[in-house]
Amino acid sequence: MKAFLVCVFFYSVLPSCAAVETKRLRKSVSVRKPLNANGSIRRKAAEQNVDYIKVGKEDDYFMKYRVLQNSFKTDSPTHFPTEAEDDSTEGPCDMNNADREEGIRRVIELVSPQSLGEEGLAQAQALAWIISEDGLFLCPDSLNLIQRYAVATIAYATDYENWNDSGNILRPVNECEWKGTDVDSFNIICNRQNVVTNLDIDENNAGGFLPAEIGLLTGLSVINMDDNQIGGSIPPSIGDLSRLRVLDLDSNRLTGVLPRELFLLPLETLDLNTNNLEGTIPSEVGNLSSVTFVQLNENAFTGTLPTELENLVNLDIFTFNENEITGTLPVGLCDIVEEEKLVATCDNFECSCCTCV
Repeated sequence: MKAFLVCVFFYSVLPSCAAVETKRLRKSVSVRKPLNANGSIRRKAAEQNVDYIKVGKEDDYFMKYRVLQNSFKTDSPTHFPTEAEDDSTEGPCDMNNADREEGIRRVIELVSPQSLGEEGLAQAQALAWIISEDGLFLCPDSLNLIQRYAVATIAYATDYENWNDSGNILRPVNECEWKGTDVDSFNIICNRQNVVTNLDIDENNAGGFLPAEIGLLTGLSVINMDDNQIGGSIPPSIGDLSRLRVLDLDSNRLTGVLPRELFLLPLETLDLNTNNLEGTIPSEVGNLSSVTFVQLNENAFTGTLPTELENLVNLDIFTFNENEITGTLPVGLCDIVEEEKLVATCDNFECSCCTCV
């Protein structure tokens, strides 16, 4: 009787104790302890001081969505109803196919709501591929589920079937091994933790658009997707790539304005020339204190150059010719960039230290 009262008292705190008492009424259910990427038992979100979708220690990409994924089956309070193990489980996920599909959908839906949209959407195609076609047969708590989904979404969104060289993309190997026959055309580079750091799709006839899901690849430091046919706007989710150093999207068909989130990044290279970008160059450009290379020429930018450009003390090359920019060059730029590397169209623009073309 005393043991029974102790268990009742601690029922909400010690699930294992509750399980002992429950054995008297029915067969107990064992639930796998949720683990961190390094194999240690995951603490509750409150103990980690993390947000339930965007968590993360910056040095561990897979911690970012770990609380979310482990909430599918867990012995602690979650944002989803806790499900008991089914005695009829099958397959490598230790659950039946219906539970696996539902678990994957729950995880992906919260980071990519469009995944539940129309069948023709890139996001919906990527989700369907993950669930039904991917030979790796990922589980709801697979470490690389969100990363693999994000890369697959980019593939569908940029019409990978029409690439000149799609290599082995969407084949049943880790996404870090997806490469083209010529790695200069298509290559994914990962670090030792199998986190995607470089996305290279160069001169490869990629079309379509850049999906917002590119922002899920928070380990990215380099995006090289120049000389393609990519249209649409640069998604604001680009601002989630807090490690991005190189953004090379020149010679595409990009439209719209520059998202202000772009100027929160530690960029060293910003190459956007030869597109159809418009609007003004925002004052936030002055936040790019590490940038050395900026090419904005051959677009449809208007207005004047912000004086905050003088904050770019490491700037080595700045081209903005063949736009509709007017006014004068912020005087401080003449002391930062050499004349031959400061290129402007001088018809309606005054610059005493520019190379005029």
